[in-house]
Amino acid sequence: MRWKKGMLIYNKNAGNDKLERNLGGCLPVLAPHIDEFLILQTKQKGDACRYCLNMVKKWM
Repeated sequence: MRWKKGMLIYNKNAGNDKLERNLGGCLPVLAPHIDEFLILQTKQKGDACRYCLNMVKKWM
């Protein structure tokens, strides 16, 4: 299946710092199936909600 757009939001402070290391394994699997793929890192509380709301407005 091919997707036009996708977004991955992550918190680098979650998961005992393993997430950023594991992204290296996830991205090569996901990227070929998504035309426009955004990766966003949260920096403060509420960032994930803001990112989603902003992208819905942009992509709709």
